[in-house]
Amino acid sequence: MKRDIQIKVKKSGQWGELTPNSEGYNITLGGEYLDNIVDDIKSTTVSNTDNLEQIHNALENLQLPQEIDQEVWSSLEEVILNVKNFGASGNGVNDDSEAFQIALDKARDNNGGIVFVPPGEYVIMSTLHMYSNTHLKMSEGAILYFTEDVTTGISAVGEVVEQVNLTQTISPRNTAVYTSEYVPLSKGDLVFIGDERKPVSNQPMRGEFHFVKDAGETSLTLEEATFEEYSVLHGAMLQKINPVKNIRITGGNLIGVGQEFEQHQAVYLRYTMNCVIESVSVKDWYYRGIRPSGSLNGYIRHCHFEDIHSDSLGYGTVIESGTINWDISNNTYVRCGKAFDVGGHSYEYGTSRFIWFRHNHVYGSFRNAISTHEGGEYIYILYNDCFSRRHNVGIWLRTANTFVIGNNIFNAQQDSIRTENRGMLGKMVIEDNKCHTPSRVGINVSNFVASNSYYTGVYTSVSIKRNIIENAGQRGIYVKNEHGNYGPGSLLSNVMIHDNDIRVLNSGFEGIYIRGMSGHVRDGIIKGNHVRVNDTYSAILLRGDAPYDVSRFLVEGNYTSGGYGIRGVGNKSDNFIIGNFARYSITGISNFDSVDVGNNRSIQN
Repeated sequence: MKRDIQIKVKKSGQWGELTPNSEGYNITLGGEYLDNIVDDIKSTTVSNTDNLEQIHNALENLQLPQEIDQEVWSSLEEVILNVKNFGASGNGVNDDSEAFQIALDKARDNNGGIVFVPPGEYVIMSTLHMYSNTHLKMSEGAILYFTEDVTTGISAVGEVVEQVNLTQTISPRNTAVYTSEYVPLSKGDLVFIGDERKPVSNQPMRGEFHFVKDAGETSLTLEEATFEEYSVLHGAMLQKINPVKNIRITGGNLIGVGQEFEQHQAVYLRYTMNCVIESVSVKDWYYRGIRPSGSLNGYIRHCHFEDIHSDSLGYGTVIESGTINWDISNNTYVRCGKAFDVGGHSYEYGTSRFIWFRHNHVYGSFRNAISTHEGGEYIYILYNDCFSRRHNVGIWLRTANTFVIGNNIFNAQQDSIRTENRGMLGKMVIEDNKCHTPSRVGINVSNFVASNSYYTGVYTSVSIKRNIIENAGQRGIYVKNEHGNYGPGSLLSNVMIHDNDIRVLNSGFEGIYIRGMSGHVRDGIIKGNHVRVNDTYSAILLRGDAPYDVSRFLVEGNYTSGGYGIRGVGNKSDNFIIGNFARYSITGISNFDSVDVGNNRSIQN
């Protein structure tokens, strides 16, 4: 925020204005020195004031000549609202909730502003409500203690102002919408479109946010095309949203009581736009740390999350209910049930999309370090570090069109990376990760199909490339088509497994295992991998469980060491095993039709 600030001081009961001079006292404003303030009564204007907290502190600490009264005024009072000026004590004893809320309400009445929290210990006994264009700016030494009566620490919630049914089904990649009655809409308004179908019974109902390009009485055009179909047979509807916009929460410490409350959460953002949460420490919340729900455009960065856990349901950061375009980066998570999750067991409307979780550090998760629970696509899990023997699975994904790239996962109790498609079409990309000593599987990909879903829920492609899997307890890479608890399988195709370095412990099983378990797996390439296993199991195994098959795979240029080399079991046909090198192998290449095998080499030493 840039605006001109005029500084005034009081001398002999009269307001005057000060200007820099060659002699006198220095003062830092916005990180820059105003050369020497003296007691001459002149005028000046300070411009380009980005760092308003520094200006505020400088004014409070201004050392004026003795003949000038120690009273300072500036137009900053219209911008910065110090909670202590509204009655906050910061003594760790008195309830400061009312003072905070009065300051936040005044910012709302001013159409925005900065609510500044100086260092101190503030007892908060009720939820703090934030509004558009408000910045809650906490000093590093500001600690907010939320008592056991507070289930949500800070809340910013927009509203649904209109809801109508649709008269025509919206097909995917469409921009035309027809409503059953008039909705007062204009260009730039935010709307939500959805219906009551779910990809799987425990996933959120589908829906997505859009901006209006133009609108008539019972029709409108969206700025961008829809992702999915919304059927009038399944309650297709439109909501007009009045969002809370331009929220900032920076600095300071938000401390809960860590007791068991179902909705115990530090920050809740619902129907918001353009939100920033930065350099905040969030500790001792039972259920959720920061929770954007149905929110557009935001980031959470340089925050610290600690002791956010309720066994499996504690989330440091959870994204849910149609949230779009959020970047969660450069944060630290310590002892959270799950550090990050998309879905969070929310059954409200909305499929979350375009979510980045990158360059974060995760220590000691109780369940999964990183997960995408349900209802999302275009999820990017990039360059994170996951440490600890506590987490069951390092990265557990149940979303489609998901990209898992460049992560380090250490000591997972089960799998380093596990994926399950629960009824959404799309690709899965797993590349350039390092999986260190998983107790079970390095990379475990399962294609589930929901019997209660209208989707033909399959991965359209799976890419597993350039990963390093060290000392896997059971298997290095395991790709299977199965139904789980959700119904019959279907085709899984376009499986690419390239240039991975895999080592399985002596007590383990296969290095690369492709299995048609409850559905076919067809059309894939296994190429250029280095696989080391023990003497009992296969380095690369293709297996089809009747009546399903694994077929049309090219297995080329792999180096295997130990075990049974490259082997086929059950229903497998039209696979081409070419140019591989099997060392220390019991059988080399086995159980494939001779016409499908060529130019391989196998040696026993």
